[in-house]
Amino acid sequence: MRHGEPGQHNGEYVLHFEEAFATLAQLKAVPWANPTVEVVSATGTVLPSGYGFDLKGIEYDYGPSLWKVTVAVAEQYLGDVLAYAAQVEQLEAQLEQAQTDAATAQGEATQAQAAADEAQELLDIIVNGVEEDAT
Repeated sequence: MRHGEPGQHNGEYVLHFEEAFATLAQLKAVPWANPTVEVVSATGTVLPSGYGFDLKGIEYDYGPSLWKVTVAVAEQYLGDVLAYAAQVEQLEAQLEQAQTDAATAQGEATQAQAAADEAQELLDIIVNGVEEDAT
């Protein structure tokens, strides 16, 4: 590839391939949906890695004898997300445990309140019984 340039629209690229290094058949055969982007010169790559592209068109420019390939960003690949997925799974498990602990604590608080209410009733009976006996 000789060089590339931004396209007319956001996320669009125009790539220039010299005729001596690429044929129309080769350009059509490129897996644009998930291309391998390699650095082959000191200027770096033209396409960002980690993206899939839609092939918008291929034109031949007779002046400099090169192919102009227009592609547009179709999607971005996140790459290996296993570590992130494991972290999400761990956080979900922690959330589930916290919810279980909260439900258990709520149940224990309800039982403690019931026991306190029962103890208060017994105390009231005892206090009232002692007061009645004193009179």
